[in-house]
Amino acid sequence: MKIYINYNKIVTFCIAIYFITSQLIQAQTVRSDTRGKQFYIAFMENLGSNTNGSKLRLYASCDKLTKLKIILNNNFSAPINYDIQQVNTPLEIKIPFNLELDNSNTGVSNKSVIVEADDEITIYGVSIRDKSADAFVAIPEKVLTPRYIVLSYSNGYLIQGNNGTFDTPSEFAVVATADN
Repeated sequence: MKIYINYNKIVTFCIAIYFITSQLIQAQTVRSDTRGKQFYIAFMENLGSNTNGSKLRLYASCDKLTKLKIILNNNFSAPINYDIQQVNTPLEIKIPFNLELDNSNTGVSNKSVIVEADDEITIYGVSIRDKSADAFVAIPEKVLTPRYIVLSYSNGYLIQGNNGTFDTPSEFAVVATADN
């Protein structure tokens, strides 16, 4: 019994399957980037040298003029409204230093910031102290998922007696976007 294989038909079939599946996959992918209309933000503790609190700042940038609202959850004050009046030029927003998480905030805390915008913006934040600065890019609500991996590492090793300890291990915060 002889089996004849038509390689041209097999190759054509494989190419057709590839293009069909790649089009289906592309149709299902959602563009994930750092632009969005709603952000939930927490400032981690900055372990710099001064004890007067960090200078906390958010920077909002956009591709087209928009309005945004800042909600500070530490004292449930009224929202603060801003107009971004120049595209591709970050607007600096000062955040009160008492919104910075510290080592006493190991449970549920209301030290968070909500940013809402009429159009898509990008948010990044900084926490500045003497001899230390921390920075982050905020992830918009539209791309949040319930699954994350915390990448961490030991910062420095101190020798104290017979035991060695790490001076400032990695930290992370979780900001809830809804109750429960």
